[in-house]
Amino acid sequence: MSFRHTNARSARGCSQSPHAAELRGQRECRSSKTLGPRRITRSEMISQHRRPRHGYVASRPKRNSVKNRVSVRDTRPMGELRPEEIWAAACIRTALPGMDVRQHDDGSKPGMHDLDLVSEGDVLQGAVEVSAAADGGFIELWNLVNGQGRRIYPDLDGGWMLELRPATRVKPLLQALPALLARWERRGIREVSQRGGFGPASMQASQLGIVRAHQGGTDFPGSVYFTIDLPLDKAGGFVADTGDALALWLGDWLREPRQADVLKKLAASSAPRRHAFILFPGFTTAPFEVADLLMRQSAPLPTVAPNLPTEVTDVWAVSTWDSGDGFRWSETDGWMRFAKSSEIDSQEIVTANHKTDISTCAE
Repeated sequence: MSFRHTNARSARGCSQSPHAAELRGQRECRSSKTLGPRRITRSEMISQHRRPRHGYVASRPKRNSVKNRVSVRDTRPMGELRPEEIWAAACIRTALPGMDVRQHDDGSKPGMHDLDLVSEGDVLQGAVEVSAAADGGFIELWNLVNGQGRRIYPDLDGGWMLELRPATRVKPLLQALPALLARWERRGIREVSQRGGFGPASMQASQLGIVRAHQGGTDFPGSVYFTIDLPLDKAGGFVADTGDALALWLGDWLREPRQADVLKKLAASSAPRRHAFILFPGFTTAPFEVADLLMRQSAPLPTVAPNLPTEVTDVWAVSTWDSGDGFRWSETDGWMRFAKSSEIDSQEIVTANHKTDISTCAE
């Protein structure tokens, strides 16, 4: 058993994820500070091997056709597959080459599962419902501060990286930020932290929801980047020698009230196999020891079967990062790995399925 820790501030060299602006900022904000020996973080491991494929989910009908945003309502045309369903279908098609993956939910009536698995002779073999273990609150905040891309304030030198509390109110923050950062720059303040920090700058940061602020060199004058302070159970933890944490977690998650719709749709199908396809985005509700298995190269498969609800016969779990394998389980095959589809491009990140009222964080 080993310990892994993630430090969002240390990630770099990545694009298109909930951490995209932060990662881009790390390339552009070049600090002259030399760090001594320390524990390797999960973010640094990501920077070496992992370009995040999708912040939430992805597809590639055309580049930049979908913005990374939170929407209050679903504006897709009736019968159009969501991007995460397109990606799930591509992954399943790669893993099960003899199976035809077809759209089932055409919007003609409520309560339809997403996809059908059809074998030769047009025989229905399986029903698939796609869901995501996504932390809507984190994604909501991320989109409010980073949805427009890099923020530029002309009166600043720039190169600022701000780490925010999850409960930060965005509107007051953005209103006060230009004057606050300009004042810090005039006074030569380059580092502000609530962790052990004292004085007026730390108090000002705390009032606005800023956990830590750092200024480095930049190729983009006036630039400001944001990331979110992760809770301890998401920031790191002990990693076991098996993938059993995933098997144990899946059954509990599928039984949560929020997944009742998933179970209801699958139960209504006449297909002999009922598949739950679960995506794990950058900001996930899963604990670290579960999410890490789906991000880590050559992570071990679980050794125990998941305790699935009776409505589910097969389960698929996959992170939206480039690295790591997808894991799937069926009663006949047990645990197996599957590859992430390379047909999908990370530009097509969609968080619009979080039909969230954004007024709480925005105000």
